Amino acid sequence: MLSYEPVGKEGYAVLTISGRVSATDFDGIRPQIERDIETHGKIRLLEKVESFSGMDPMAFVKDVQFGLPLINKISHVAVVAEPAWMRVSTDLFGGLFPGKVKSFEPETEEAAKIWLTKVS
Repeated sequence: MLSYEPVGKEGYAVLTISGRVSATDFDGIRPQIERDIETHGKIRLLEKVESFSGMDPMAFVKDVQFGLPLINKISHVAVVAEPAWMRVSTDLFGGLFPGKVKSFEPETEEAAKIWLTKVS
């Protein structure tokens, strides 16, 4: 499941992943993200992976359809995840993203929030 909290006074939005991600999850959050981008131009995103048990096959398609048009509209992403493979993947492939990307362990979530608000 995906849930989205719009950009708040702290200056970033929060995308939470928990359990299995479905194609319809993307439909549910897309309007909120588009409103934030329309209001703020580029956004900063705290991506919290609470748990991850996979993605439905169509979710991969939706992820690409959803994410590629927005890739230049997200300036910073802080990924907070427990599994080491997610943090390693984030750090390895973050360089392919036009914005700044950094991974954090769950116990350093506050550092992720500070990074999102302080990094230029």
